[in-house]
Amino acid sequence: MGPPPDLKAITEGMVRAPMGLVDTVMVGTRDTARYVASKCSALRS
Repeated sequence: MGPPPDLKAITEGMVRAPMGLVDTVMVGTRDTARYVASKCSALRS
């Protein structure tokens, strides 16, 4: 017999939440890098 269904749902939620967090951080990092790059190229021109 496995764990109760609600415990399983909580565990799955805890595993999925960090994945979503990683995606958010990666998107933020990418957008910041793009913003900085555009500012640098604007200063150079």
